[in-house]
Amino acid sequence: MKAIVGKVSSEYLGELLIGENALKKEFNLRKDKYKYETIRPQLLDEYMSEGWELSKELQRDLKVRKERKFDELLENRFWVLLYKMRFHEMNYSRNFKITLPREYVEDGEKQIDVFAKDDETVILAECKTAEKLKKKSLQKDLEEFNSIQNSLAKSIKKHYGADFKPKILWLFVTENIIWSENDKKRAEEYNIKVITEQHLPYYELIVKHLGAAAKYQFLAEFFQNQKIPELVGVKVSASKGKLGGEPFYSFITTPRHLLKIAFVNHRNLNDPDGIPTYQRVIQKTRLNKISQFIEEGGFFPTNILINFTKKVKFEPQYKDPLTGVTHGHLYLPSTFKSAWVIDGQHRLYGYSNLDEEYLDQSIFVLAFENMKHEDEAKLFVTINQEQKSVPKTIIDSLEGELKWGSEKATDRIGAISTRIVDILGSELSSPLYGRICAEGDIKTSVRCLTLPELKDGIKKSELIGSVKNNEIQFGPLSDKSDEETLKKAYKTLIAYLDMIKDVSEKNWEAGKESFVWTNIGIKGHMHLLNALFKHLSEKDGFDYSQLTIEETIQSFQKFLQPLLDYYINSSITTIESEFKGKYGSGAPKEYFFKLARIIRKEHEDFIPSGYAEWEEEQSEENIKKADEQVKQLNLDIQKAIFDKLKVLYGEQESGYWEQGIKDKNIKLAAYQKQLEDNSGKLMPKEHYLDFIQYKKVIEQKENWPHFKNMFDIKMINEDKGKAKYLSWMDKLNEIRKIYAHPTEQRTYKLEHYQFLDWICEQINERIQNQ
Repeated sequence: MKAIVGKVSSEYLGELLIGENALKKEFNLRKDKYKYETIRPQLLDEYMSEGWELSKELQRDLKVRKERKFDELLENRFWVLLYKMRFHEMNYSRNFKITLPREYVEDGEKQIDVFAKDDETVILAECKTAEKLKKKSLQKDLEEFNSIQNSLAKSIKKHYGADFKPKILWLFVTENIIWSENDKKRAEEYNIKVITEQHLPYYELIVKHLGAAAKYQFLAEFFQNQKIPELVGVKVSASKGKLGGEPFYSFITTPRHLLKIAFVNHRNLNDPDGIPTYQRVIQKTRLNKISQFIEEGGFFPTNILINFTKKVKFEPQYKDPLTGVTHGHLYLPSTFKSAWVIDGQHRLYGYSNLDEEYLDQSIFVLAFENMKHEDEAKLFVTINQEQKSVPKTIIDSLEGELKWGSEKATDRIGAISTRIVDILGSELSSPLYGRICAEGDIKTSVRCLTLPELKDGIKKSELIGSVKNNEIQFGPLSDKSDEETLKKAYKTLIAYLDMIKDVSEKNWEAGKESFVWTNIGIKGHMHLLNALFKHLSEKDGFDYSQLTIEETIQSFQKFLQPLLDYYINSSITTIESEFKGKYGSGAPKEYFFKLARIIRKEHEDFIPSGYAEWEEEQSEENIKKADEQVKQLNLDIQKAIFDKLKVLYGEQESGYWEQGIKDKNIKLAAYQKQLEDNSGKLMPKEHYLDFIQYKKVIEQKENWPHFKNMFDIKMINEDKGKAKYLSWMDKLNEIRKIYAHPTEQRTYKLEHYQFLDWICEQINERIQNQ
């Protein structure tokens, strides 16, 4: 074996990077999407013709850069991921090769895209990618990789010695490749694990939060149920008993042992065996604080709570007749992913970044055995719901379990709403299946809905009722019991949303880009559905408390047709122009009124509460009038101010401008805008003032006595006794922003129209009387 400054190579393995300095240097190169070269200035044109661009001018030379090709970017992305997991030996370059033993393949060698090793594991990864998403057969690549697995393993053992018996992880990492079902089966048959662009962001996320500790999650996912040789036969003293009917074991072990078998149930993996997923993503800052606490001599006297996924071996020695607790020896599980962490993940993973000496410290563990995941979730929240460290979204997602049947009406409504959203996101027949993000999920254009927002939409729509004096007032989807209400509500909502999906598949596929399948859009539809129920109840006498689910759905199908026709005939661009707009708490109501306007084209008697006022606010005639009023007020007030200043200080700039305005910042800002005016026709400086700056000019000590009669205007309900009444200018300035920034989708309100009429009358009268 030949050592080369941070690199090691042998007759079997190509150059490997060993040691933090060598690995970090390679990491710094691979994490950059560009590659760089230093060239002589006279070569710049030649390099630029080949796609390079100038990066930096050096004293004598030039530094140029070029974006790496997509295949190299994927290799580097995965290499960087494993580096951050602290694999301590990794391949040096893209030309890393493993020479196969001659007794297997004569003079053969295999290029490996990513190679990584730690004390117990070796990873060999093939990275396959395409510039654009496409179907591609990987049969040949999979078969080749499979055919030489034994040879590669032999070379690895020859390099490291017979005593090294690692777990080898064979990986295909792909991007923009649609796997065929046959290739998926081949990979499984050949024991080749697959990571696609669907999975890679999750591992990058947990590395960001856990640092090196992410390696345990990573390996647990791929080596699930595989034996960990060094843990076979490891036993600890333990006590066995029952809590709430669940068998438990209490014992002391070490982080070294527990980290290898532990697993934290995160939603990002979409593990069907792990639903409901309750753990929040581990926070790196908290992890670092715990690590520091341990290094400084700290310890945790509380239990880490886990669940053994399979029955464990326990050798009883003595049973306490008073407590029923049995003392004996517990054999720890010796397979990956066999201990699911319910509580204490930060305390456990806090050890993962520490030196070896800390991994043999004692930690207290309370372990359940074969506990259902639903019960894990309940236990997690029971422990954590009062702690500030648990995000509200976690508690929100489990509210349906924890507060079901609560005596508090608001909690009951919240629990039913949460369960409805859970079913909408998990029921295969639901248009929202797989589209609702859980805590820590990576959002996409399609997976862009959130449980708290949709739960809030159900509650505010009052579809399942409202609360008054701790009593639930029935809504159109309420039924005899909470269970029946849940069933009626989710089935009705699925039917309603299915109607939208069926006529607008293009919008459904576009996700949030369609401005239909968004939090605001779905909440707007919930408001609309409730308004339809109210209207039909008043018009046709429907008593929804007496209707079956099928009858409830049938009642609004025909009435919804104008909206369905709109979706059929409208492009995504058309829908965007109509519904892209407000954000915040008022956005769903705005969205709802726009939906109602479409239905009213055929059903004019459909006038939901608040709609008439909103429609008046949307009137083009009213908007045009308001725009003209705002524009004219600005001109009239500006003219009145500077006409007066010119009378007082003279018509030259040295007079009205310099003496009439004392605030240097106002003058400087106006002068700057004048310099930036590229219209070709410069105006006097006063034309470059912002409206709110007029107020400062008016209330200037020297100016106020001359402007008081003109602009001292008390608004209705404004407190008496003020020295100056200029708050109308603040209000007008806010309204002026609607006119000045129409692209921000601000809209006039009725009160704005009323105010503008009033202030126009006041200003005109006072200016005329001067």
